[in-house]
Amino acid sequence: MQILFFTLLQSLLSTAMSLGIGFLLAWCITWSQPSVSKIIRPLLSLPLLAPSIVGLLGYVTLFSNHGLLGGLLPLYGLWGIVGAHTFFYAPFVTIFLWQAWQQIPPEQRLLSQQLNLTRFQSYRFSEAPILKPYLYTVGWLVFCMSLASFTTVLVLGGGPSSTTLPVALYQSLFNDFDFNQTMIFAGMQSVLCIMAYSVITLLPKHTPQPTHKLGFQVVTCPMATSLSLGLSIILLLPLLVVFYESLPQITGILNEENLLALKKSFLIALCVGPTSTLIAITGLMFCSELNRLLSFAGSAFLIAPLPLLGFGAFWLQYYWEDLPNFSIIVLLNVLLTLPFAIHFLKVPVAQVKSSYGKLSASLSMDSSQRARLIFIPLLIKPIGQSLGFCAALAAGDLTALLMFSDYESPGLSSLLYQQMGGYRAGEAMATACLLIILCASLIGFFQIIMKGPKHARI
Repeated sequence: MQILFFTLLQSLLSTAMSLGIGFLLAWCITWSQPSVSKIIRPLLSLPLLAPSIVGLLGYVTLFSNHGLLGGLLPLYGLWGIVGAHTFFYAPFVTIFLWQAWQQIPPEQRLLSQQLNLTRFQSYRFSEAPILKPYLYTVGWLVFCMSLASFTTVLVLGGGPSSTTLPVALYQSLFNDFDFNQTMIFAGMQSVLCIMAYSVITLLPKHTPQPTHKLGFQVVTCPMATSLSLGLSIILLLPLLVVFYESLPQITGILNEENLLALKKSFLIALCVGPTSTLIAITGLMFCSELNRLLSFAGSAFLIAPLPLLGFGAFWLQYYWEDLPNFSIIVLLNVLLTLPFAIHFLKVPVAQVKSSYGKLSASLSMDSSQRARLIFIPLLIKPIGQSLGFCAALAAGDLTALLMFSDYESPGLSSLLYQQMGGYRAGEAMATACLLIILCASLIGFFQIIMKGPKHARI
């Protein structure tokens, strides 16, 4: 029960901290100078794209005894985990809520200015009713991500009293080989996943509304501009530390150990990205039953932690002994990335269906013709985004590699974890830099080659 209590407590605290800082930063960006907001938004995307193990390396370096902010925050235990989650999830909350603020009609801001309303009054009467559904949604998402968090708790847990259910499940299965205890933890985690999934039906729905720019200048707040810059720099500190500390190690970045790990991570990414995207686009385009199944799976896999899915894969491999570990790693990463592939493709596919569905039916086009002549040309850009993001996410994943990869042949993320555990700080920085370069290259490569023709518009 202590593990269950700690799991829920750190999830609630992480959600509260991330929502508070993310909401404040999103408000500051909304009321800051437009030139500043254009710079901040892409910068805040960096923590979302960087592998969590890289962010943790920067976080540990930053708040260690000899770090830049050493002693300012507890590094291990409950508050260390909550602090790390805040650094990782607050940028996600910021971007999510900032986009929600863009749904507010500009006329309401003009009306607030004409009525001389204060910032608080403007938020209470014109902004809060629109933002409330988005706040519920992003709060639920951050809570589920904290609930399923594995890498952060594994690195910063600091002992049995600071362990969550996903980490306890992993340790009991792969370290202690205690199958009875593993079944208990898996059952408890499954119940939590079912309860979290049931909340989806209770969340208020929000539909993005198009807005039109008006010919007036919204009054900005200089204090909001300064706050947005300051908070953004603070949230980016862990990654900035990694970049700075890796500069002296840049000459040793392509050693033999790193190259072997790079090859393995690259192969995993190349298998996972196209597989997840193909499953998502096939189900969304052609099969209504599979479409509904994908919608369910997208939410379920987002909630379920990878150790729980790994527990099922363990029994699959137990009954199917010839199944190679690499296939299990790819399968788990496909399940991990499938919700994001659905996210990138669901709305564009629905738009293409509504615009060209009746036309293709009237021309008696079969599935292959619709895919070749309609869907692929119009969806080439979101397909490229899905391919790049899913491949980068798989390349940086640690959980599946820890569970099913050999210690002698790690991927980049598991090699980085080994180097951190062995206090090989310089080598860890070089590996982290290589991992970031790999993830950024995968995203950039797929987006460049999948631009599509200029005339293709949804």
